Amino acid sequence: MSINANAAATDWNNQRSEAIGELDTLEATLKADFNKYIDSLSAYLQRLKAANDIRNNYINDLGVEDIKNDTRNRQTFLYSATDPIKNNAMNYIFDDHRNSQVTKASLLIGSCDVNELNSRKVL
Repeated sequence: MSINANAAATDWNNQRSEAIGELDTLEATLKADFNKYIDSLSAYLQRLKAANDIRNNYINDLGVEDIKNDTRNRQTFLYSATDPIKNNAMNYIFDDHRNSQVTKASLLIGSCDVNELNSRKVL
């Protein structure tokens, strides 16, 4: 059996045109969903950082007061306060560091770098 080159080219051209139409729609959906994902991830990281910053500020402020007043309030706080909130955002990125490689995404998530994360949005 031989393939007719002109018929094959016509078939490919038709298939290509059909695929491009479908892919344009899928890409628009992907773009919107990706940007929504970035927005959700950014909101999560902002809230996480804001909450943990409160704890860290208490630790720093109490440490300064302890030095000035010769007290142990920082230690009392650390003993009584619960641990910082764990960053679970790593569960929601594709290129995480489970394979021992540090990736840009894992660094952004780990550092709660919302500005850099937002720069990855698709325009």
